Amino acid sequence: MAKRFTDTNKWDDNWFLSLSPEYKLFYNFILDKCDHAGIWKVNFKLANFLIGKTFKEEKVLREFSGRIVPISKEYWYVSKFIEFQYGQLREKNNAHRGVVKILSKFNILDSTSLAPSQELISSYVRAQDKDKDKDKDKDKDKAITKKGCLENLSGDSEIETFLCQVSHDVQKRWLEIYSVEFIKSETSKAIIWILSNPGKKRTNKAGFMTNWLSRASENSKVTKGKFYRESAQEKQDRILNMENPYHANGN
Repeated sequence: MAKRFTDTNKWDDNWFLSLSPEYKLFYNFILDKCDHAGIWKVNFKLANFLIGKTFKEEKVLREFSGRIVPISKEYWYVSKFIEFQYGQLREKNNAHRGVVKILSKFNILDSTSLAPSQELISSYVRAQDKDKDKDKDKDKDKAITKKGCLENLSGDSEIETFLCQVSHDVQKRWLEIYSVEFIKSETSKAIIWILSNPGKKRTNKAGFMTNWLSRASENSKVTKGKFYRESAQEKQDRILNMENPYHANGN
């Protein structure tokens, strides 16, 4: 049975006192279950079972910020463990050699001072933050909700139902060409047209809507993200071209 020192002063620590009862238990669970180098092999299934609560990794790390550091997806490190249990590590100390070996294995030991390197520990946290930023960027690029509808169009159930029949890839192509406002406006018009013409079934919603948007953009002079209002002269020329196609060629 492993034995180690415990800090009785934690019951006077404002940080520890601010934790809810179940998180106090979880923190003590980690202190008891980590190895003699302060490394805990992440096991939420066991923690949830023994404590009788369901914990989420992100919230646990938020609550234990500064006290627990994730050094990989499988292992967490108790940041103050070495200082409290051993003080200054010494390679010549038989009791410390195993600890030094473990910390070196996880690259969290400064070889000069034999103290856990805060720079090396925080490098994993920074890497995780970068991954989260990349994920956020990907989410923004998709601009699509879990229902498969354009994110900015959520809230309009009729439009959502219609666009759920169009693939994500097609919707993303639309976003590269048209503004969200334009897509929403034209989708509403297309739905009204379909309801007004029940005899003309449109099974291929993606193809139908792509053609609709293309024709509408030609008529309203839409470019990516912007509407352009026709001048009186442009409108006159457009009408003239429609009535006399030879005029467009300068004939």
